[in-house]
Amino acid sequence: MRARDDGAFESFAARVTPRLLRTAWLLTGDPTRAEDAAQEALVRLYVVWPRVRHDEPEAYCHRILRNLVVSTWRKERRLVLVDEVRDTPWNRTDDAPERLDLVRALALLPPREREVVVLRHYADFSERTVAEMLGISVGTVKSSASRGLERLRILIGDKGDAHVQ
Repeated sequence: MRARDDGAFESFAARVTPRLLRTAWLLTGDPTRAEDAAQEALVRLYVVWPRVRHDEPEAYCHRILRNLVVSTWRKERRLVLVDEVRDTPWNRTDDAPERLDLVRALALLPPREREVVVLRHYADFSERTVAEMLGISVGTVKSSASRGLERLRILIGDKGDAHVQ
């Protein structure tokens, strides 16, 4: 790879890493696993960077991230959430308790709904992009998002506490 390609990748990675980490955290519920998944996604993107840099590299990177996380779900069949979130630069905010409630509630959603809600409403990808990333129809994205958001409203409630049903 030429040096100018490395520079373009480094610039891209610096720009998208915070967003990638937050998306990974919402999908995994664990900051350590989120860091690992985000780093692995960037490594895999680097390998194909010359082919994807002019298309939609951020969407492509999020697709890699999603595939890594789903692969982990399939291997483990369950997620283990931590009680406390380690203080890192990408999760330091005043709304940390509410965000932790959201992560806990997301963990209670079925995997497809969790993926769609995170990619569509948190990562802010279009319905079409999410459908392409997940290999599903736009209608499935819409229905999964609707069901997922309704379940989140029930789980989080007015106080922001996640309730186990």
